[in-house]
Amino acid sequence: MVNAPRKKLVIGLVVFIAAMAAVFALYPIRDAICLPFLSPAEKRVVGKWHAQMIGGINVTTIHADHTWASVGGSCLGDDFVPVTGRWRLDGSEIVFSFDPHQFGDLPTPHSHRYAIQQLIDADRRTRVWEENFKR
Repeated sequence: MVNAPRKKLVIGLVVFIAAMAAVFALYPIRDAICLPFLSPAEKRVVGKWHAQMIGGINVTTIHADHTWASVGGSCLGDDFVPVTGRWRLDGSEIVFSFDPHQFGDLPTPHSHRYAIQQLIDADRRTRVWEENFKR
């Protein structure tokens, strides 16, 4: 009889943790929670960034929880698996590192650095090109 309230507490706690995990799995909610804790420079890079690549338009989504995902722009087609990783700022540059598990037996590529202004300029040019291409 003494264990019944404890069992309900444990079940309730497990349900609560599962619900919170589901909520944090949704990027819009997770971004909204993490965004106030970012510096002004970090807030500036959060969002979707378009860039022209050999295989088409690449869209990189930079999340407030310091993760990113990039899709498209591949010669392998749109069904290609997105590339993911973590990001950080180093002065006026954004540094993208890759999640190692997505490359299987291949070595993980080194981190890539881009000037934040380069990211902004490429996005602006690509969006103008996309708008003109739709006409």
